[in-house]
Amino acid sequence: MYKQKIKELLPLIITLIVYISLSVFLIKNLYTWFDESFTSYLVRYDFAGIAHYTSDDVHPPLYYFLLKIWTLIFGGSLSAIRAFSTFFGALSIVSLYILIKNFISKKYDAFKITLVLLLVALSPIFLFFATQARMYSMNVFLSLVSILLVLRIKQSKKIENWHWISYTLVVVVMMYTHYYLALVILAEIIWLIIIKKRELVCPKLAVSIAGAVVAYIPWIPSLLRQVDSFKKGSWQPKSTLTVFSKFLNDVFFFFNSPVVSYDGAPAIYEVFGIVFVLVILILGLKFTRTKFTYLLFLLIVVPLVFCYITNMLIARYMLTSIICLFLLAGITMFSSGNFLKFIPVVLLICVLPLGYPKLFTVGGNGASSATIQGLKEVQPGEVVLAEDVVRYMDFAVYQSDSLEVYVDTQAHNEHWSSLEMVTDKTGEYTVYDYDKFLKEHEKVLVVYTDKIQHFVNGKPVE
Repeated sequence: MYKQKIKELLPLIITLIVYISLSVFLIKNLYTWFDESFTSYLVRYDFAGIAHYTSDDVHPPLYYFLLKIWTLIFGGSLSAIRAFSTFFGALSIVSLYILIKNFISKKYDAFKITLVLLLVALSPIFLFFATQARMYSMNVFLSLVSILLVLRIKQSKKIENWHWISYTLVVVVMMYTHYYLALVILAEIIWLIIIKKRELVCPKLAVSIAGAVVAYIPWIPSLLRQVDSFKKGSWQPKSTLTVFSKFLNDVFFFFNSPVVSYDGAPAIYEVFGIVFVLVILILGLKFTRTKFTYLLFLLIVVPLVFCYITNMLIARYMLTSIICLFLLAGITMFSSGNFLKFIPVVLLICVLPLGYPKLFTVGGNGASSATIQGLKEVQPGEVVLAEDVVRYMDFAVYQSDSLEVYVDTQAHNEHWSSLEMVTDKTGEYTVYDYDKFLKEHEKVLVVYTDKIQHFVNGKPVE
């Protein structure tokens, strides 16, 4: 009995070992990008401060609250806060295993289960966001838990109250973590109404959602303020074929710009990305016409259409849908049918590794060239002076007894309300007189928006 249990768990064990081994390397290897810097700086505050400053940003506070607790236990180093995401990545893999084992694989097939788990766990986009100080791997885990719960509701001949209570609690947690997860919930609601008798589902489902909305009332004023702020200064371009091409490039080639040029991408690569998605969806529906397949289809299509219409087609926001797409490709293998059922997996196995060179060098999500160059060239005894608060936050992540980082408040700064936390907390690291600071310190590395400059005794060094 014990040996049989170990044998059944072998796909999960193998996947977790490989995933954790690569994650440990990536946690220490990748440079930070602005969103990570923001996270690292925000969790220096207490819970009230976190709630205040994230309400001026674009996300709910729960991820930051939990990360704050994590840092109180494990410390606030970059490796520690990234490990929090890796932890949720591991939980996501466990959830995937439970999903496949209980709802997909009618006959135990260790090889196919392992292949599906590795397909997701080793995809560059999942590995990257599972080793970054952001909430995206937590999003995937919560989504998978909610999927497991709605599948339980679907299977139950008699839907007990605890089913709805559990689902309501998960929905509340999801909505306090990331707004995109509302689209996951929407897809699940549509699916539940379609596949269950309406008279059985709708009343209790309505009560469940109403309960979640009531629990969300305290955050609604902040949500409305964030929506208003976003409308006034949206940074995301209007959705076009080029934007869609970029999105697919991020998904399949992992930000690998040499493969696809964002400015006038070759039509062949646009077609490739679209064909990959269509092949997975069509063959998935052809060979696995189950109610679970239709749920995956909704989880992929509903967020994709909504985000395209609202000009928010961003790969990291849609990580759950991307994982569902990979999962659909993988579970197609479990169906009965001809060799065509293996095409989606073969396509992904051939394409996804193309993103590894980018993943294992500097990451793929926009670490600035000035940050990378500055960290490589900073010399012993040299202090860092950032020209603006964005560059300051990038370097503040690495601040230590041997690396002092200052910010020049007189220089050009981004006027985002959420960045007020920098000027509120910099204290002794705030510089008000640029020239005086250069003269007071023997060696200074000045970090501008797009370049760096060494100074010795107040004079620039070529």
